[in-house]
Amino acid sequence: MKQPVDHIPIGSKFNKWLVLAEVEERVGPNRERQFRVRCECGTETIVPRSALILGKSQQCKACGNRRHGFASNGRPHPAYRAYVGVKSKCNNPNNPSYGAKGIKVCQRWQTFEAFWADMGSDWMPGSKLKRMDTDRDFTPENTFWFPKKEKKQRRRRHAAVAVVVREARV
Repeated sequence: MKQPVDHIPIGSKFNKWLVLAEVEERVGPNRERQFRVRCECGTETIVPRSALILGKSQQCKACGNRRHGFASNGRPHPAYRAYVGVKSKCNNPNNPSYGAKGIKVCQRWQTFEAFWADMGSDWMPGSKLKRMDTDRDFTPENTFWFPKKEKKQRRRRHAAVAVVVREARV
């Protein structure tokens, strides 16, 4: 039997909301149905059916106001930009160095908070995310922060060696 259009099964997900139960009390002039929902953070509240269906309510107020906590003056923290960049590269099947090779970000790092808990203590301004083994995924065991300054110094050192080698060959 086909379910009515307005049927919302218990256990349904609407963004961060999980539907727990339908509430008997109806509200508003149309006596709209309401549902008890739980946010991913654990907060429970009651949300009208239309707010769930139309996406007007997607999460609790605390989660709506919370960012990753590392923004200043509306700009994301450089570590957050690096994290988003890596996830983007890995999720793009057209990226030959990451997504097309099957390189992924580990399940634990699907949120920035978990990533920062593992990698935040090693972060330095100007550093980039790198993998020790470039054939393996981004995981806590295989990922580290590589200082950009060190990279530039290494390039200069190699360039200087190359010049000396060329002079010695002449």
